[in-house]
Amino acid sequence: MLNCTFVEPIMADNVMNGVIIENKESRQAILAKITIDATGDGDVFARAGAPFKEDIHPTGLSLSYRVMNVNVEKAVKFREEKPEKYMELINEHVEKEGYGLVWLPTTLEGCVLFFQYLRGLSATKVEDLTRAEIEGRRKVLAAVEFFRKNLPGFEAAFLIDTSPRLEHGKVDG
Repeated sequence: MLNCTFVEPIMADNVMNGVIIENKESRQAILAKITIDATGDGDVFARAGAPFKEDIHPTGLSLSYRVMNVNVEKAVKFREEKPEKYMELINEHVEKEGYGLVWLPTTLEGCVLFFQYLRGLSATKVEDLTRAEIEGRRKVLAAVEFFRKNLPGFEAAFLIDTSPRLEHGKVDG
């Protein structure tokens, strides 16, 4: 079943018997002998009270976005031929803005994909997810502007889209 939201586990005597889901039609109980948590964030087992090691992934919560009109060849050449200068610029931006940043060329000419990593936030706490979403979206334009001003190949770059939601680091169960 697609387009459903996990609501809560169905538990009896510390045994999971299925899940409650919600969708546009209604709230429904799905009973099962075995329940597999495929949320990516461990939402089901965390809500069921199962022990887990960590809900703050080392790479953090990520917001991805694409930037167009990049001279990718020039940008990659700068990154490869002047790695110290490149890392100095990236570290300057990371220190100022407080998050990690990675970019990769895409198959679309002149387009790069950015991943902006906000560390130290939980993938299972709504306050952290909200903060990451708001902060992440605020900082997208600052990152594009920084790259435009400081990195060869990005002089005429502009934002074309952002991911509709955060990508979360996996919970280690």
